[in-house]
Amino acid sequence: MNQFFTNNIFRNVFFLGLIFSFLSQGISAQDSTVKERALYAENKLSLKLVAQLDRRFSRLDEEQVHVWGLRTGVQVNNKYKLGIGAYFVHQDLATENDVETGLNNAVKKNTYIGTVFFEPFLLRKKMLEISLLFEAGYGNSMVDSSHFVKGNLVTDRRNRIFIPAGLGLSANFITPDIKGLHLLSYFGVNGLVGFRKTIQNESLKYNADGLYWSVGLSVFVNKVFTDLHGKSKNHSHLLN
Repeated sequence: MNQFFTNNIFRNVFFLGLIFSFLSQGISAQDSTVKERALYAENKLSLKLVAQLDRRFSRLDEEQVHVWGLRTGVQVNNKYKLGIGAYFVHQDLATENDVETGLNNAVKKNTYIGTVFFEPFLLRKKMLEISLLFEAGYGNSMVDSSHFVKGNLVTDRRNRIFIPAGLGLSANFITPDIKGLHLLSYFGVNGLVGFRKTIQNESLKYNADGLYWSVGLSVFVNKVFTDLHGKSKNHSHLLN
C-alpha cells in the first residue's frame, strides 16, 4: 500500500516536472523569438531618399558669389546621410577697355563642382535637425577670355582643375504637421555655415578657399515617399 502510494506520488511529480519542463521551454523559446525579432528590427537597414536645393553665398577670387547647387542621397537608419552634390558658379572676373578699338576685353569664369558628402546627425527632434556636413569633391573652372589683337577678336579658354574639401554645420527647421495642412510638413528651412579648403589647385591665381553660408528651402522627399508608400499599402489592403 505504502509502495503504491509512493509510486503514485513519484508518478505525479514526474508528470508535473515534465509538464513544467515543456512550459519552460515554450516560454524560453517565445522569449528568444521576441528578442531575435527586436534585434532584427534594431539591425535592419533603413534607407530614405533625401534631396535638397543648396544655394550658398561665398567668396571666390576675393569676390562675393552665389553658388547654385543640389544635394541628393540617402538617409541611413535615421543616423546619417550619404550622397552626392553638384554646384555651379558664374563669374565676370574683369573687363578692360581697349584704347585702340574702344571695346571691352572680358574674362568670364564658369566653375563646376561635383562632391560626395557624409552628414551625421548631432540632434534629431520633431521640428529640428542639426548635423555636421563633411564634403570632398572635384572642381573644374573654365576661364574664357576675349580680346582684340590688331582689330581681330581673339577668344581663349583655359581649364583650371582643383580639389576642394569642406566642413559645415547644418540645421533643418521642420514645419509641424498641422491638421488640414499636411502638405506643409514636406517643407522646412535649412541653415548652413562652413569653411571650404582647396586641397589641390592647378592655378595659384584663382583662390577657392573661404567661408560659405546659406539659408534656403528644404524639401523632405523621404516624407513624401513614406506617405505614398503608406497609401499604397492601405489601398492594397482594401483590395484584398
